[in-house]
Order: sequence, then C-alpha cells, then structure tokens
Amino acid sequence: MRTWYLLLMLLPGVLMGQPARDPGIAYSVDMALRSPAGVHTLMLSNVNGLEITQDLSPLIGVHTLHLSHNQLSTWPEALRSLPGLRVLWLYYNQLDTIPGWITEFEGLEELNLSDNRIRHLPVALMRMKQLKVLVLRNNQLSELPEGIGRMRELEVLDLYGNRLVQLPAAIGELKKLRRLDLHRNKLASVPPEIGRLKELEELDLNFNEPLKDLPLEIGQLKKLKKLDLYRDVFHRIPEGVFGLESLEELNLSKDRITQVPPEIGKLRRLKDLDLFCNQIRSLPPEFALLTELRVLQLGNNTTLRLGPEIGGLVNLERLHLANVKGTPLPEEMVRLSKLKVLDLRNHGLSELPSHILSMTWLQELYLGGNTFDEATREQIIQALPGVKITFD
Repeated sequence: MRTWYLLLMLLPGVLMGQPARDPGIAYSVDMALRSPAGVHTLMLSNVNGLEITQDLSPLIGVHTLHLSHNQLSTWPEALRSLPGLRVLWLYYNQLDTIPGWITEFEGLEELNLSDNRIRHLPVALMRMKQLKVLVLRNNQLSELPEGIGRMRELEVLDLYGNRLVQLPAAIGELKKLRRLDLHRNKLASVPPEIGRLKELEELDLNFNEPLKDLPLEIGQLKKLKKLDLYRDVFHRIPEGVFGLESLEELNLSKDRITQVPPEIGKLRRLKDLDLFCNQIRSLPPEFALLTELRVLQLGNNTTLRLGPEIGGLVNLERLHLANVKGTPLPEEMVRLSKLKVLDLRNHGLSELPSHILSMTWLQELYLGGNTFDEATREQIIQALPGVKITFD
C-alpha cells in the first residue's frame, strides 16, 4: 500500500491520465527568459494585446513558435532574434504581408499563415529552399509566382480557400511534394506540369467550380492515393484519372457525370469511391473489378439502375443508395458478405426483396422515406434481428 501511495504522490499526472508538463515549453516570454537555456518551444497563442518588446536573443534553443489567434497586423520585429526557428505558426491573425526578413530563418521547415489577409507572396519567400510545409489557407491570393518552383524541399503546400484562377507551370518543379490542397479556389484549368509531381500522394481540387477537366498528365502521378474533385463541373471522369494505379480514394460527388466508362476497372486499389449526386444511369461490367472497394456512395443518382456488377465488390463494407428510386436491388448483392452498412433511404420501396432480408451479417440498415406498412416493418425486423434498422 505504501509503495502505491508514493507513486500516486510522485506521478499524479501520469497515473491520472495527464501528461507531465514539458519544462521546455514556455507560455510567456517572461517565463522563457527566466530559464532560457532549456526552452525549445514558445506557446504565445490567444494572448490579448500581445506585444513582444523583450530581447529574445537569449532563447537560442527555441525552434518552435506559436503566435496564432493574436489579431496581429504586423510581424513582431523581435522574432528576428530567433534565427533557429524550425516551426512558425501565425495563423488566425490579420497579417497582409510577409516581410523580406523571413529569409533570416534559414532553418525554417514549417510556416503556417492560414486565416490572414495575404494577397501576394514575396520573392523572399521563394528563397526559402529548406521549407517543407507551407500552409496559406484562407488568405486572398489570386496567383502564385513562378518562383514557387524554387522551393524544392516542399512536401506540403496548402492553398485552401484562396482566389487562385490558375497555377504556374513551375508548380511541376516541386518534386518532393506529397500533398497539394487547392480546395475552394477559382481554377478553370490545371497545367500539364502537374504530372511531374512524382511523389504526390494527395491532391484536393474540390470546389473549383470553373474546373471542367484535368490534363492527361494527371495519370503520371503514380503515387497518388487520394484525389478530391467534389463539386467541380466535370461532365465525365477525366481520362487521365484511369492511369492513377495507386489511387485509394476518389471523390467525384456533386459533379455532372452521366457515365462511368469501362476504364474504371483499372483503379484496382480503390477503397473509397464517392459518386454522390451525379446523373449516372448505369455502371459498366468492369466495375466488378474494384474488388478492394470498401465504401461506395451512389446516392442521389436518381436514374441509376444497378446490375450484377455490384456483386463483384466482395470487400465492400458501406453501400449508399439513398434517393436512387425505382432501381432494382440485384440478387448479386448477397455476395457482399462483408457489407456492414446499407443505405436505402428514399428508395421507393414498399417491401424488401428476399435476398436483402437474408443479409443477416449487416450491422446497419437505413430505410427512412420508404412506404413500408407495419406488417412489413415487423417482417424486416424479425428477418434481421441483429441489425440496427432505421425507418425514420
């Protein structure tokens, strides 16, 4: 008993599930300057009326600085005495420029300037060839300079929520880029040089409503795993997409696609396919080749008619068919032995086919918006006793 008592006294944070405070993290400048030698991180976020007037040069070990949520309209000059910074977060402020002296941070690897008012990227920023992560979400950028191609170490470039209408050809020089986020811009096209980003794993182009197609070179991104094309204006699946042999997630929801071509069968590693709210009428037989698919969203394709190809998706776990009224539910669906969630809301059903009633391995079945009478509801409940069934 005495041993446990001593442990409780000595290690309250660990035993109560709370990590001990890192003495290397300081939450004020004064706190940091009292013992500067051991400080590696300055957490100065959410400080009302923040002003840094002290000399920070004694903090030679500081490599991470958080200055977010401070309503800063200018960059504190005192930061220039922290040349050893590797991580600098200044998101949720009111900054409209990036100073030329940003280059003094020769070891900076991560810069987050999201949710500011920046309209232009200075030449000085392009000289920061060591930068690996650049986050500029929700600013006011309308263009990227050609000099962006000199930032050869970039692995993450996040430009979500800006006003970009085009990308420079130099984007193709970012040979180490793994993630590129262009969500919610105004892009009407993507340059063919995008195909040179051989390390790219994630590309987000959703909500670029002028965007109607992608260059064939998109198919050269052999390491791409995730492609998001939600709510653009595609009338067909871009041809280059079918060359993405490593693709695991593809989002084409709320576009204007009318046809899924046979080439879809080439995407053998696809695990998550979202075709919600298009105008698709049928799926090709080659759809059955997507045997790695886990999640399939086909809801709101109001004229879709499913065929036997659906039975080939032997690893499917979630199938969404809400608002697909009148389409028959093929008998081949009984082959979906790993299916956990089946969404048949607003499907125009007054009864469930017997083969659906035999799918006792289901975990969740959504049937809201159909016209089952009480006797039919009871029949469904009795046939699928272990299934969570929702009629609302």
